[in-house]
Order: sequence, then structure tokens, then C-alpha cells
Amino acid sequence: MYHYYKSLIYVDIDKINVSKGIIQFILMLIPMIYGYFIGNLSLGLLISLGTLSNIYVFGGTLQSKIKTVTIATLTLAFAMALGTLTAGNMVLFGFLLFGFTVIPYYVCNALEIKGPSSTFFLVAYGLSSIMPHAPELFLNRAVLVIIGGLITIVVISIHSKLFDRNYEREIVISDYHMLQKLLKAFNDNAAFNEAHTTAVRSLMASNDALYAARPAFSKDGGEYERTLLLHHLAEGIYSEILDLHLKNIRPMPGILIEMMNYIVDMVTDDKTTKPSWNKAVKLSEEFRNLENNLYKVEEILFAPVEQINYKSENSRPHFMRRLLSNITPESSVFMMTIKYAVIMGIAIFIALLFHIDRPYWVALTVHSVLIGNTTVTSLQRAGARFIGTLLGIIVAAIIISINPDLLIVAIIIAIAGGINEVFVGSNYALAMISITTQVLLMSGIAAGHISYSFAYLRIIDVVIGVIIAVLGVLILGRTTASEKLPKFIADLIRVEAATFHYLFSQNHYAIRNRYQDMFKLYLNVANVRMTYTNAYGEISNNKQQVLHYYPAIHLLEQINFSLQRVIKDDAQFVIDNEMMGQYLLAFENCAKYFERGSNHSLIDLKPLERYHQIHYALIDLQDFKVK
Repeated sequence: MYHYYKSLIYVDIDKINVSKGIIQFILMLIPMIYGYFIGNLSLGLLISLGTLSNIYVFGGTLQSKIKTVTIATLTLAFAMALGTLTAGNMVLFGFLLFGFTVIPYYVCNALEIKGPSSTFFLVAYGLSSIMPHAPELFLNRAVLVIIGGLITIVVISIHSKLFDRNYEREIVISDYHMLQKLLKAFNDNAAFNEAHTTAVRSLMASNDALYAARPAFSKDGGEYERTLLLHHLAEGIYSEILDLHLKNIRPMPGILIEMMNYIVDMVTDDKTTKPSWNKAVKLSEEFRNLENNLYKVEEILFAPVEQINYKSENSRPHFMRRLLSNITPESSVFMMTIKYAVIMGIAIFIALLFHIDRPYWVALTVHSVLIGNTTVTSLQRAGARFIGTLLGIIVAAIIISINPDLLIVAIIIAIAGGINEVFVGSNYALAMISITTQVLLMSGIAAGHISYSFAYLRIIDVVIGVIIAVLGVLILGRTTASEKLPKFIADLIRVEAATFHYLFSQNHYAIRNRYQDMFKLYLNVANVRMTYTNAYGEISNNKQQVLHYYPAIHLLEQINFSLQRVIKDDAQFVIDNEMMGQYLLAFENCAKYFERGSNHSLIDLKPLERYHQIHYALIDLQDFKVK
């Protein structure tokens, strides 16, 4: 319980985002001030809703930012229009409320989009129920929201022009700084354990951000692919460091720490000429893999663009295919969405059954808790939302008690919007104070009067939502991710084995099915990734036991990347039946080990011409043991 309470007050300094907070403050201030001076603050409020699309922007190129803002704005406008039309029919309103929670939740998880998910679509849809019921104004309100989105595009375009940076390269620089910190702490067990706690999540976040920033035009692809390769090498280096840690192989040779510093300097400085490494390196065999990976970083950094032949499309199926093909019980995303939908459906049903005045606040609370995805994170968010709401109501009550001028209210709403973005990633309870203050004042403007009544409703709805969400998480989350992880790893191994046989056997590969096979690989890797993350965030598990799986997962991803590259390769490479049998037996032995814990003899595998990565990764996978 100590760690739980500590999480409620812990502020992650690295996740404080002052820049985004300032932008959101400016975006909300412009329409609110405009609404005040024309004597129609409700109009300004509607325009400011469109500026919430900025919250869905998490770095990237200007083109990707504009695309994100456009999609988010149109969805917000659609939510406002439908909310305006259906606010008078609570049954229909409830069904659509369910849709505006579940569908964005599924889409964001299937496409691995980090951020608020359905949150602000819920806000836009629900706020329409507080406004005076006027179905004939649905189009006007939607247009005003779109205007807010256009303002957002203008502001972020100006910001990008003034503060342009190589976003993708900064991600990779962050990866290597993290590895540098990890390596320096390696010889101190306690310091290492503290440093690697966030390393996996950091690498996963980098992976998501890099794929989200993928350039639309091939002319940008060479350097982007170089950046992607550097990121995957960072994952490999982390895997080697973790493997050494788990085997308790210490101390880390000083020459490797020096090499890492050298690599970080090269990655950070973006040098165009290759510096020279003049020191001789003599290491024992257990450190060879780490040394080789460090040399590979240098090779990738200075390789000509035409030699960077890694194709990013090999690893990620088209977004529409991911959305449609994830609708299967085999998908962790789909099953997680089903659980989410059950809990959300119960919450909305209870809210409507007992005629709760603001049912969307109950749904919003449940959603805010459930987007934690893991049991621990969901329970932390539940406590943070309750405490932050109480404190936010006190702040809002103080503001209302002094009966401020509407201009002051407009400015406070904009300031609160900025504070939300500054702290929401670093401490949710702290952010909830300003979020609650902002929501109560916005609700008052939408209803045409600011009063204490919204505060009473807010606390009741939050308590109901928290109780429903926590009970749902505890009841439906009994089958833990840590229990499912070995099975998902075994499933991935068998899918890779089947793909390997399909590609390298004497049977001809059916080219028409290449994308289906690529998606099978992608789906199973995604299942393992998500299950691993969820297992690490569970209350009742051995985190060290879960951590032991990471090197194996990384090896399987290496095999996965290689297989996807072979699928795209026009040249057919065939191995004889004896060699094929050895490889398939090695795959199956590994699968049975994870599935049943059964020991197996090591298969002496012959090298694969042109595809050495598969060969070496499978050898290492055979050596893997869960402690």
C-alpha cells in the first residue's frame, strides 16, 4: 500500500510538459476572450472545444500533426452535432455515449495511439447535454468546433516553423541516453534496478512514436529508416544489458562504458564524418554480443542512404487492416476492448437507470480509470481521480464564491487547460485539480449559469464512476496477464515457425497471402508486447519473473523482423528437408518450454545463408531459461 499512496503524490519531473501547456493555454484563451468581447461566452466555449484536438498531438512532423488535429477536430465536431441532436432522448443518448467511448478506445489501442483515447470526444458529446436543448443548432455548433480546430492548425504550424527540430532523431538520442545511464549504473545493483524500471516502457514509447512519425513520402524514407534501425539496435543493446544483469555477470568492463559514451556522442552530435576509435578492446566471451551491437550502431550511423535497405512497411500493416483484422478473440486488443465495453455498458446503464443528472460524467470517470489498462495503473488512476476531484471542487467553490467577472472565468478556464497539459503526464491527481476546476466552470457557461450545484453533481458522479470501474477491474481482471504471457510467447514462436517453413521450404510461397501472413506475425508480436506490459503492471506478480521474459521477447522480435523482410524479398531461398527439420524442432522445443516448462536438448543449427539473424536469434532462444 505504501507504493500505491506514494504513486498518488509522486511527480515525474521528466513528464512535465510546459511547452504543450503554454500552447493549450493560448489555444483556449483566443476563443474564450473572443466570446467574452462579443458578449457570447458560450460561442467561445464551442470554439475552444475544437482546440482540444491539440491534446491528441504528441510530437511528430508538421504533416502528421495537422493530420492528427484534422481527424480529432472532425470527431469532436461530429460528437457535438450528435449530442445536440440526441440530448432530449436519454436512451438514444446513452447508446451513442457508449459508442463514443468504446469505438475510439478500440481504435487507439489497435493502432497503438497513446494519449487520452475517448476522453475529449466524451467531453464534446456530453457537454452538449448541458447546453440548452436546441437540435436545430447541431450544424452551427459543429462548425464552431471545426473553427477551433482550424485555429489549432494555424498555431501549431507557427510553432513548428519557429521551433523546428528533428523529432525522430531526438527520440533515438533519448534511447541512447537511457542506455548510457543504464550502463553506468550496471555495477550498482540497486541503482541499476531503479534505472531499468522505466527502460522498457521508454523503448516501447519510442517505438510507437517512431512509427507514428513515419514519413508519407519516400524521399524522406532513407534517413527515417536509419533512425528506425538505430532504435531497434537500442532495443538489442538493452536486451544484452538486461541479459547480463539477470545472469549476474559483473562488473561491466570500463571499456564498454567508454564505448557507450563514444556512441552517445556520435548519435547526439549527428556527425557527417566518421571519427576514429583508436583503443584496443579485449573482452571475455560473455560481453561479445554487447560489444558487437555497439559496433553496429557506428556502422548504421555512417552507412550511405542507399545501403539502408530496411523497409518500415514490413513491420506494420496498413492501419485499416489492423483495425479490421484485430476483431478476433485471438487479439489482446479486442479482448481488452470487450472487457472495457462490459464495464462501460454497466456504468452507462446504471447512470440512466437511476436518472443521474450527468451520466456522461460517470462514463468519463470509468473511462479515465480504465485507460490505465493494467490493474495497478487503473487503481492508481481511480485514487488520483477521486482525490484530485475533491481538491478541484474546493478550488472551483472558492472561485465561484467571489462571483468573478466572466472575463476572469474565461481566463481561468484557459489557464486550467494549460495546467492540465503541463501535469497530466507527470501526476494525474495534480492534473485532476485543474481539470475539475475547468470542467465545472465550462459546465456553468454551457448551462448559462455558474453555481455550486455542478460541484455536488460532480463529486457524486465521480464516486459512482470510480466504484464501478474499480469493481470491474478487480472482477474481470482476475485472469492475469502474467499467467497468459508464456502461452502468448509460445503462440508467437509457432506462428514464426509456420512462416519460416512457408518461406524456406521447397513448397512455393503463395504470394497472394503475403499480407495475411505479415499480419499474423504482427498480431502475435503485438499480443506479446501488450501482455508483457500489462503483466509488469499487475499487483500480484513477481516483477523480476516478468522481466526475465524480455530478452526472449526481443529475440522473437528479431526473428519477426527478419521473416517480414524475407516475405518482401523477391529472391526465393530454399533449404533442404534435414535442415528444415532441425529449425522446426528448435522452434517447437522453445514453444513447449514456455508453454509447459519442459527442458529440451539444444539443436545444433546450421547457418542460414543471407539470413544470419534468424540463425543466431534461434540459437540464443534455445539457451533461454526462465528463472
